[in-house]
Amino acid sequence: MKVSVKGVTIELTSDQINHVESEIAKREKELNSFVKVLKHFGFNKVNTRGWQNPDQSCWSNDQHGWFVEIIDYGSFKTCVFHGKPLDEGSPWGKEYNSPESASKGIFDALDLLNNTA
Repeated sequence: MKVSVKGVTIELTSDQINHVESEIAKREKELNSFVKVLKHFGFNKVNTRGWQNPDQSCWSNDQHGWFVEIIDYGSFKTCVFHGKPLDEGSPWGKEYNSPESASKGIFDALDLLNNTA
């Protein structure tokens, strides 16, 4: 398969195409699992139309005043949580690098909120 971008033409083998497609599917699955965790805990997708980067994946939980951004660095994804006690008081938020750690962080924050109420 030949691909031309801005006047540059390259030829990809079927193995290269399959590798690229598998990487894209893997990224979507990982990102989707962060989304599943957020939806499970009542987060809603934020409309980012009109933002400087309208493709941002941002979520909010209005009940607890939490805000999350899913950041896709290509081969690495992370979530940055804002709102007490999720962010542990950091002005930059608390970063979770896997859906499992994000889920544990939310459970811990909910435990803290329930124990102080």
